[in-house]
Amino acid sequence: MSDTPAEESAQLDDRATLHRLGYAQELYRSMGGFQNFAISFTIISILAGCLTSYYIGFSQGGPVAITWGWLIVGVACTFVAMAMGEIASTYPTAGGLYFWASKLGGPGWGWFTGWFNLIGQIAVTAAIGFGCAIFMTSLFNLWWSYPNSFGWIYFLYGIIMLSAGLINMFKVSITAVLNTFSAWWHMVGVLVLVAIMIIVPDHHQSFHYVFGQTINNTGLGGTTTHGFIYAYVFLTGLLLAQYTITGYDASAHMSEETRSASLGAAWGMVMSVVVSVVFGFILLVAVTFVIPAKGPSDVSAFIVQSIWTDSLGTKWAEFLIFVAVVAQCFCTIASTTSASRMMFAFSRDRAVPGHQLWKRVSKRDRIPVYTVWAICCLSFLTPLPALWWGFVGYYAATAVAVIGLYIAFVIPIILRLRGGRVVRAHGLEPRQVLQDRRLDRDRLDLRHLPRLHAPGLSGWHSVQVELRLELLQLHAAPGLRGVPALRRLVRPQRAEVVQGPGASGHGRRACSDRGRFRGAGSSGDLARGRGVVTRSNGGRASGPPAVGR
Repeated sequence: MSDTPAEESAQLDDRATLHRLGYAQELYRSMGGFQNFAISFTIISILAGCLTSYYIGFSQGGPVAITWGWLIVGVACTFVAMAMGEIASTYPTAGGLYFWASKLGGPGWGWFTGWFNLIGQIAVTAAIGFGCAIFMTSLFNLWWSYPNSFGWIYFLYGIIMLSAGLINMFKVSITAVLNTFSAWWHMVGVLVLVAIMIIVPDHHQSFHYVFGQTINNTGLGGTTTHGFIYAYVFLTGLLLAQYTITGYDASAHMSEETRSASLGAAWGMVMSVVVSVVFGFILLVAVTFVIPAKGPSDVSAFIVQSIWTDSLGTKWAEFLIFVAVVAQCFCTIASTTSASRMMFAFSRDRAVPGHQLWKRVSKRDRIPVYTVWAICCLSFLTPLPALWWGFVGYYAATAVAVIGLYIAFVIPIILRLRGGRVVRAHGLEPRQVLQDRRLDRDRLDLRHLPRLHAPGLSGWHSVQVELRLELLQLHAAPGLRGVPALRRLVRPQRAEVVQGPGASGHGRRACSDRGRFRGAGSSGDLARGRGVVTRSNGGRASGPPAVGR
């Protein structure tokens, strides 16, 4: 079925936006707004993080750290997601965080942000997959007495990562359908699990236990549950919530494959966190309520499985674990997708050793095949210490994921606040759309791209010909020939552009209490009815800096 005129227009707008940021449309745009939300919601995966890391919160703080800690971290993460979504609406590229930091602070900031993000992406994919292997082991143990040693868990983990890599070889429209199904599986699955945990057990804990019981099984200060020592233990127990609510930057990494990306990526990022906080709180409270009166019989990595088996019986426990395992498999697949796109974008800007290999995409489906398998291999090796130290390997992967990802999340936000830049998003602030203004000679609207004749491409696959011609057009555009990619794509910007809808070509002016503004739109801007106003650091009217000449 061919696209409607409205869809074709939206795809042209998305491509023009990507060109203005300096990139060719190398990946297929086949995801809608809900599918963009679905991949971030799937990677957060409350049926993965909440359950596989429940032991962390229970041993390091108890039910207080699980319930109140979830709410504290959830509110904080919502504000982080809103700040990131605001920036994502202006820079809808697969690079996401590192590209934002480069534009807001400079190439150095972008390089550090990118590497923190990449390390965090690898670690979180490893933690998700290994947690899935732990739950799958407990399910197979109930079905077939499968060994629950960490050697056998690692074997299952290898099969899970291999499967995730193979599924990511399919075109993005197929993985988008899986993510949509996964989002509904998570939401309906949580409601089903909660209903079962309300109806089936004969005993439920009291509200005082769920919201007021403190536990310290760390060995620090004995078993004390008060004072400075418990405060520290409680803070470490927040890793349960902090690790679970990660990965929502996937909406940005998939923006080059999302239609109407400026809006879809921003809302996908924010709503995935909000919905996860609500459903995750319901799930954690329900699990804590069904803890047996004498406490969990197994306070280890298999704590949730033991709670369900003791409170609900073996058959119900098998069903609940099965629902969780399916969700965790979806989560591993989605995390591999997101991490591979981030590594592809970072390699496209020559920031990863061997970037010539990692930036390649398949001819037919435009899948970054090599980065998919690189992520699978690196993620497989990350929890290797688990073979000798058991759960510590999983614990270390979650900690590295949280440290790497949240450093990468916060850097662009700090740079935006430090520079006093305002980048309102399409959906979050409808009054005006603000975009960074590149040099006039770097504006790559579709109508301004030169027409090229490339007879040497005969015999190529049609998709590859289209991509190659687009890349040739970008490189042949005025002012771009011979400019190094990193300097052109990630150089710092020192001027803003205010593009107000409804502005006409007669030089609409904007006013500010801090200074004067001058209409500076190109003919392409005025033809689309958008007035362009630049603001210098001192509040005087000025044009963009002449950098990279």
